[in-house]
Amino acid sequence: MISLKEYINEKKSIHDPVRPGILKRQVKGKMTCTKAKAIKSKQKNKGNNTAKAAQRFCNYRGCEC
Repeated sequence: MISLKEYINEKKSIHDPVRPGILKRQVKGKMTCTKAKAIKSKQKNKGNNTAKAAQRFCNYRGCEC
C-alpha cells in the first residue's frame, strides 16, 4: 500500500508538459518565432501536439502567429 504523499507525487497534474522538447527536436539551432510559425504552417492537423506547442511558443514570446 502506498502512502498519500507518494500517491500525490505520482498523480499527473493538468499543468505538466505533454511532450517536452517537441519543437526543439524538429529545429536546427535556436528556436525562434519564425521557425515556430513555419512548423505550425506545415502541420496538416492544427490541433495536434506540435501545432499547439508552436502556438504556445508564439504566445509566450509575444509574436504574431
